[in-house]
Amino acid sequence: MLLARVRRTIRERRLLRRGERVLVAVSGGPDSTAMLDVLARIAPELALELHVASVDHGLRPEAQREVELVAAQAAALGLPFHPLRATLTTKRGSLQDRARAARYALLHALAGELGATRIAVGHTLDDQAETVLARLMRGSGARGLAGIAPRRADGVVRPLIDATRADVRAWIEAHRLTVVDDPSNVDPKYQRARVRHAILPALAIESPAIARHLAHVADDARALDALARKHARHLLAKSAREDDALDAAVLSRAPLAARREALRIWAHARTGGTIRRAHLDAMEVALQGKGNARLPAGWTASVVAGSLRVSHDPRPFGSPHFERVISGSMKKREPEES
Repeated sequence: MLLARVRRTIRERRLLRRGERVLVAVSGGPDSTAMLDVLARIAPELALELHVASVDHGLRPEAQREVELVAAQAAALGLPFHPLRATLTTKRGSLQDRARAARYALLHALAGELGATRIAVGHTLDDQAETVLARLMRGSGARGLAGIAPRRADGVVRPLIDATRADVRAWIEAHRLTVVDDPSNVDPKYQRARVRHAILPALAIESPAIARHLAHVADDARALDALARKHARHLLAKSAREDDALDAAVLSRAPLAARREALRIWAHARTGGTIRRAHLDAMEVALQGKGNARLPAGWTASVVAGSLRVSHDPRPFGSPHFERVISGSMKKREPEES
């Protein structure tokens, strides 16, 4: 039963504390609608104060009606409702990426105004499985396979992360809740729709529990990633030299997972760019004294007098001076939820 599953998730994953003020983000779709209904039943047990928000991104004419539907649900539950309107100003990234960024910015701003310490969103176990599979297909490492975090450092929590989409639908039908479906969920031009309606069902023929297996992979990857980060911080402290350099010999003797995570943290802090697998591979080669590692935004890492250091050259990768180290992995992709 969905209610019992969400109770267990909140407890075991420590998503909510007694007496917290929680902003519940509801789109009008099945997942977030069921989440709100369940949280309203759990709220008295934990003395939670719930506020409901719904965002109109201004992209579809029916969006305003969906916001009104959420407002009616909040009113029926006796909860304060906050309609939000997003304005997509930037042209960078995909439309979905920009809408997601605008939505979270509005939710965080509202949470700050209300004094809400948590923002609840409605991702399910199936969403987790789809995310892990999509990232696996694009070659993600352990961090990517960690998928959607049940609890983020910025206060975003996902109470339905251990519940399946079938659990949600059963709850919706049993309690006769009115919902709307996002048409993009079945549009094959989006990878997540193809994964959901074609790839995962095909895998389920061989392994009916594939979604839950992938969700378990995410939990394991998240735990391993946290362990690697912990060891990486110790390694960075141990190998630190003056001028933000690192002792190459200390790094070379360290376990691979800790070393690569330390290199990722160190390089990102100095370049401000996303450190990808190819960058890490190049730094591994540089540590062996076999050349320089090209990093984002014209930065280069190299070993000088036993220390790994970065230097900057503003000339772009496209100039004759540089070799391009990233090819297919740098192609534009659909945004990821985390």
